[in-house]
Amino acid sequence: MEQPQRSAIFAVLRPLSLGELLDRAFGLYRNHFVSFFVIGLFPRGVAFAIALWADSVYLRTPRLSGSVFVTVFVQRIITLPVYMIALAVSHAATMLVVSSAYLQRPIQLREACAKAKPYFVTLAWLAMQTTVRVLLGFILFVIPGVFLTLNYSVSVPAAVFENLKASKALERSTQLTEGYRGRIFGLYCISGLISYAVSAGARYLVRRSLSVFSGTVLVELTRFLTSALITPAFLIAFALIYYDLRVRKEAFDLQFMAASLDASEAAKAAKA
Repeated sequence: MEQPQRSAIFAVLRPLSLGELLDRAFGLYRNHFVSFFVIGLFPRGVAFAIALWADSVYLRTPRLSGSVFVTVFVQRIITLPVYMIALAVSHAATMLVVSSAYLQRPIQLREACAKAKPYFVTLAWLAMQTTVRVLLGFILFVIPGVFLTLNYSVSVPAAVFENLKASKALERSTQLTEGYRGRIFGLYCISGLISYAVSAGARYLVRRSLSVFSGTVLVELTRFLTSALITPAFLIAFALIYYDLRVRKEAFDLQFMAASLDASEAAKAAKA
């Protein structure tokens, strides 16, 4: 039983084309849909709840009242750090579920969330650093922003899988993506097209089916749900491209094989 399982693991740890990578990403998502969807729903649910609170205050207050401006200001101050923390929770749990499932060691959602706790601060800080650097790149010139986005595209899996601090994860991501930025750019383009097609199609159907007022409310709800539905698939894809880059550049498949064989021999020796 052990040998076939090991062979199956090594079969997935090989260089993949973009098509194969996306196929495996959607396959993992389909097989663990509930876990990934709940994880993806969490940060968007937090942001949605804050937005609803701000909207409720705004609708109950005269337009030129000072409390409206205070509410908007407080919302902006609260939303970013809270969303970053929620996003860190979501990303860490997603990476752990992906890694466990991809390497044939599936874990439950609750276990993934528990194991994700040590990464919350690192990933929140990593998200803020990445956002600031990429935003500055886009403000100065568009091309540096794109370049930094590609450089840092596997910083989250690097932080989680290799237990790195934020700055080291950014350096590690830059190292891994060197020479493969065109491939990663292609993944971003495909992800963006699929995301736009699904969300735009869903909003169009809602607008066509309902009145203007109810349609506006449901369009926002549809945007929220489609984002929660689509985003995990692409997080999975970037976790897999991290493994793909390590297989291509560092022979991670052979490293994993050696580690597995060592662990197997140690277990046999302990039983003997």
